[in-house]
Amino acid sequence: METLIVAEQTHFQLGNYQLKVIAYLGCFTPNIYSFKVSFQAEKNPDLNESESEINRAETIKNFPEKNDSLEQFGLLRVGSLDSGLLRELTLRESLNNYGLIAPLIAKEQRESVTVNHNTKAGVISSDSAGLSSQENLDQTTSSENLLSSVEQTTENNSNPEDNLDSGVKSIIDQENDSLRDSSPKNEDFEHQKNDQNYPISNDTQDSLDSDSDTLKKEDSEDNYNYLPDEIYEDEPIEPSEQILLLTDFPNLGASLEQLLQNYSHQEQSLNAQSLNLVIQLCQCCSYLAERNWNMINLVPLLIEFQDRLKLYDLTQIFPTGEQPTFGLSGGYCAPELATGSAINSLMSSYTVGALLYQIIHQKVPNSEYNLDLQPQPIPRFFQILKKVLSPLPERRLKLTGLRQGLLDARRDFFQDKMIWQTASKSTVGLSLDRLENEDNFGIRYEQINDKETLIIGMVADGMGGMAKGEIASKVAIETFLKEPIPLDFNYSETRNNWLMDTCAKAHQAISKEAENGGTTLSIILAVNEQLMIAHVGDSRIYLLRQGEIKQLSQDHSLVGVLVNNGEITEEEAENHPDRNVLLKCLGSKESLREGHIQNLMVTTQQLVLSLEDQDILLLCSDGVWDLVSKKELQDIFSNSKFSLQEAVNLTLEQVLEKGASDNATLLALQCIIKEGKL
Repeated sequence: METLIVAEQTHFQLGNYQLKVIAYLGCFTPNIYSFKVSFQAEKNPDLNESESEINRAETIKNFPEKNDSLEQFGLLRVGSLDSGLLRELTLRESLNNYGLIAPLIAKEQRESVTVNHNTKAGVISSDSAGLSSQENLDQTTSSENLLSSVEQTTENNSNPEDNLDSGVKSIIDQENDSLRDSSPKNEDFEHQKNDQNYPISNDTQDSLDSDSDTLKKEDSEDNYNYLPDEIYEDEPIEPSEQILLLTDFPNLGASLEQLLQNYSHQEQSLNAQSLNLVIQLCQCCSYLAERNWNMINLVPLLIEFQDRLKLYDLTQIFPTGEQPTFGLSGGYCAPELATGSAINSLMSSYTVGALLYQIIHQKVPNSEYNLDLQPQPIPRFFQILKKVLSPLPERRLKLTGLRQGLLDARRDFFQDKMIWQTASKSTVGLSLDRLENEDNFGIRYEQINDKETLIIGMVADGMGGMAKGEIASKVAIETFLKEPIPLDFNYSETRNNWLMDTCAKAHQAISKEAENGGTTLSIILAVNEQLMIAHVGDSRIYLLRQGEIKQLSQDHSLVGVLVNNGEITEEEAENHPDRNVLLKCLGSKESLREGHIQNLMVTTQQLVLSLEDQDILLLCSDGVWDLVSKKELQDIFSNSKFSLQEAVNLTLEQVLEKGASDNATLLALQCIIKEGKL
């Protein structure tokens, strides 16, 4: 039996590919050796032309980016049958091409393989045994593995780069001149200096004190029985049966190791990219945990992040319930792994938390000091880290809770914040013929998902005499206050359809509850800074921006038509005898026809308008705009001496001073955009 020697500069065939070993990268997991290789597909002389074309087509189907005529670079890992590679193959089969995992290009199991990473060898020809089918692979693998990584420092605190094999140093230099070792250091914890003080609630402090008392008690009772660490010598291996796995070569410039190095030089390491990385890792761990697999450590050099996470090594992932016989340790490992605790998903929570801690503090947490861990006092992140890095597993957040906590923290910490100030006032007026206020208004504000807030402002002016007008306007407002927001509310077309459909429901409800009654209805809907409207009748919607006022709605009145057709001016319309003749409203026996409800397309030629910081939206019934002109509204609401409510009050005072012959209602909404911390 010929022995395959895997060493720098050797050539051999793996599956349908001819490989050349370029450099030895290191032994990141016991009994698994990693190499950078070049590979190129070649025709198998044992196959006829038709069979070769079928194989080639299958390769292109699975790896469309591959070109048989071009040399590719790959990551080759060679490991014994009792290494994590057998477990990885079982995991890959169960995940079925999961998008965050680099797919295998080739795999084989050979009976006689020698790995020599210290010397170069010549070309060795060998016959390989085919990899046994997944059905024949053992479903369980030995956990007698000490998880280690190329990034960890030695006990004598030598230069971290001294721990890297010369091969990986060479590759890193070739890939990125600036790449240096960014290994997490298990240093003694030092309190982080920060001039800012953030209060911690009594409940939180009590919980932390409880953790401390419990752990100290357990320590005093010698409840921790640490298993001996497996000692691994990085020496050439004797010929033995080995598994060989080939994937694409990771982009070292975008590796987690390089990113951590970059973050260590940034004043603000907690940014959108780093937090998205942590969230994606948490999502990946959740996906694995749902399938009873758990990521309990990281090899940063073999994790890539370019907007999307990609894992090249799965040997740090273990099945739920597996009982290690050796203590597992590493910078990202939960402390109970050193005692041989059974694998569970709370260990993955710790791993995610350890990475988040490293990003913020430029070092991994020291599990010996986790009891007194004092993360940077950043709201939400402080609480997350205290919980997930607790030495007591039962105190940790589950992965689902951790993911939601990270999403909430990202929203609060990074996103622009939309803050709405609102003010309103309504009066029955001074008319002897109008003793009831037929106007109604409403505001609806809610968080529709982790990224978006929604606000709806409404003004309705009822008509019909007796109590019918009041009922009609009230029904219209209540319909919009109660109508559920769809789960899929991400697109402007969806929001516009919701506005139109809800107007139709209000129309039907008014026709049923207030016979011969009707109402105008003017609505603004804003999701974050995206504004839309729905309007019918002669109430109005104004936008005041940087001291300039613009009407966003169009009056559905006889005079409004004359103005729109250019037959009279806006100034002439103010005193026109037919200015109160209404052409459209909600509430009648007839169903609404298409175009009955106006959106922004009529006045802005677009469905959505982007709001800006300090924009003010004014919604008012005709009892306001009939007596207070646009210019007067502009002057009042542009005056910085007045608060929003004071400006509303002043406007209604002017309405009363000018006779207030009708009910008058004014709703003002000011949007304040606070930029995130990026």
